[in-house]
Amino acid sequence: MTNFSVLPVREQIMDAVKERLESMKKNLPTDDPNVRPYAFGFDHVQRQPFTSASRGKEYICAIIDNNEFKEPDTDPVVRSTINVIIEFLVLVKSKENPTTKMNLVFAETERRLKEDRTFGNLAIDIVVTSSETDIESDQDKYIEGALFFDIKYRHNNNDPSLRV
Repeated sequence: MTNFSVLPVREQIMDAVKERLESMKKNLPTDDPNVRPYAFGFDHVQRQPFTSASRGKEYICAIIDNNEFKEPDTDPVVRSTINVIIEFLVLVKSKENPTTKMNLVFAETERRLKEDRTFGNLAIDIVVTSSETDIESDQDKYIEGALFFDIKYRHNNNDPSLRV
C-alpha cells in the first residue's frame, strides 16, 4: 500500500519520535501486567535546541535531527539514515544521584523508542549509537545528557515524501 503525504518521510519520522516521547507517562502502561510501567514521563518535549526558557520542569528533552546519509538502492528506492540526537535537561532533587538519574533517563527513553522500531512502518529500524552525560558538579541543580541514534528508512528516489 502506498502512503502519500506532503511531508518528507524524514519529517514524518521525526514527528513520530516526538509523539512517542510525549506519550510516555509515569506509571503507564497499567493494563498489561507483563510490561513494566515507566519510571517517569517527560514534562516537555520539543523539536529544537534548549533555550534559557527551557528550565523549570523535572524532565525535558529536545529532539534534533542532524545529518542524513543517503545510499542509492535499486531504482526507484533510496535508503537513508538520519542521525538523531535527543538532548536531556533533568532536575536533580536533593539526595538523588545525578548519574543514576541520567542512566534511568537513557534507559527509559531507549525502551520507549524501541517499542515500535519502525514508527508505524515509516522506518526500517532504529539503532542507538551512544550517549553522553554532562555533570559538572554534584551541586548542579540540572544535569544534561544526550542520546545519539540512527533511524534507517527508505523513500522513493523521485519523491522523498513517498515511503517505500
